[in-house]
Amino acid sequence: MASRATMTTVFIVRRGAQRTRASQAQLEASREFTVLGVAESLYRAQGTLPTLDPDTLLIDLRLEDGAALSLVRALRERQGERPKVMLVAAAAADPLLFATLCAGADAYLLESDLPTAAAALRRMTAGAAPMAAPIAAQVLQFFNEPTVPPSGRAAPVDARALDWHSHAANPMRLSPGECWLLRTLAQGARSAELAPRMAVSVEALGRRLGNVYRKLSWDVRSGALALLAA
Repeated sequence: MASRATMTTVFIVRRGAQRTRASQAQLEASREFTVLGVAESLYRAQGTLPTLDPDTLLIDLRLEDGAALSLVRALRERQGERPKVMLVAAAAADPLLFATLCAGADAYLLESDLPTAAAALRRMTAGAAPMAAPIAAQVLQFFNEPTVPPSGRAAPVDARALDWHSHAANPMRLSPGECWLLRTLAQGARSAELAPRMAVSVEALGRRLGNVYRKLSWDVRSGALALLAA
């Protein structure tokens, strides 16, 4: 069992006391997380979060008094470290989910998958993220990449041989490997099916998707990036 000092800290923002208590009990039962505080509204979260400085934030995409989008944008503008943000959404096809990921959220969890929240938060802190077909399609559109390869007669791709590092330092582009992965996910493939085909673990595949999310939320104002290779 991890000591309290080394446990990951989390702040929970969920609609309603029942949902909030259930999430708190689940995370604390895992003995991997220390819940620093909870809020049931965006207003209370905005007032409390800055004083707690948690490692992670578990927040409903839609709250009674607003959306997580505004809080994610505010966190992104902060100087220094900010908590990793796990969104809780009813559906991956919700357009607000993609907008909030672009604003800087690190990962998302569907309401139906809440029983696995502790494991999902653990993967997020390790840099991994899930991606359902609707999100993969929107990411491709965001980067002006076709959802399907230009030619339906293209030769089969060996995912193990793809170049995953091309333009890896350039968040304005997807690598060939990322394009292939996103197209495959957009067509309905699941990470658990793809990982063996790529000769990687599901966690390693999730880290590649986490890198795509970081490219989505990269901001020209936030750092000095040389685009000489573009």
